[in-house]
Amino acid sequence: MPGAFTWRDEVFGVQGTLRTWKESSREGGAGGELYLRRHCYELLMSDGSIWSVYFTRQAPSGKPTKSRWFLYSILSDAPPAK
Repeated sequence: MPGAFTWRDEVFGVQGTLRTWKESSREGGAGGELYLRRHCYELLMSDGSIWSVYFTRQAPSGKPTKSRWFLYSILSDAPPAK
C-alpha cells in the first residue's frame, strides 16, 4: 500500500485503512478457475476525505507497475475548514 497518492497534481497521504475486500472472476467463462482480479481498499486520506481505491494483480500491457493502482470513487469529501 502506498503511503500517498497523487491525484490532479496534488499529493494525498493515507492516514488509515477503513476496509478491505477482494474481487474475483472466472477465467474463460462460467466453468473456468476462480481468479483474483482486484484488491480493494477504503482509505481515510490526509485531508479527511474517504477514498475507494483498487489494485489490479496485473498491470495493463506495457504500463509501469504503479499503473496498477486506481481511484474508484471519493466516498466523502474532506470536512470544511473551520
